[in-house]
Amino acid sequence: MPDPKCHRTFLASWSYRLSGTGKETTMAVDEQARFELHQLLTETLGTSGAASLMEYLPPVGWADVARKSDLVHLVTKAEMADLRTEVRTEIAGVRTEIAGLRAELSDQLRAQTWRMTGVMFPALVGLAALVVTQPHV
Repeated sequence: MPDPKCHRTFLASWSYRLSGTGKETTMAVDEQARFELHQLLTETLGTSGAASLMEYLPPVGWADVARKSDLVHLVTKAEMADLRTEVRTEIAGVRTEIAGLRAELSDQLRAQTWRMTGVMFPALVGLAALVVTQPHV
């Protein structure tokens, strides 16, 4: 029977520490590593046990396998696209409303200017008439 310590060392070599992050990750399995693992499992579990266990490994690297968290992320992207469309629609509505308010404000300022001119002009004419008709002392 093979030495269990040797097996732990081999399996531990499959995990690497990312430099500076303090997180442990498993690197993608290449063909050489798969072959070595199969030989180790054959020595430990026998041919049928090794074959059964190797069937659980994906035929490609683990990076190509989708997890549930990946699927949730995809749903989040779809929701973000819906929200983006909704926000664009709302912004377009706000822009239209602002354009209407600008036009209304412009109309009201124009009307106020004419009203003020209508009030100020007669008052100015009356004041000028008083100045002209008053005797100078």
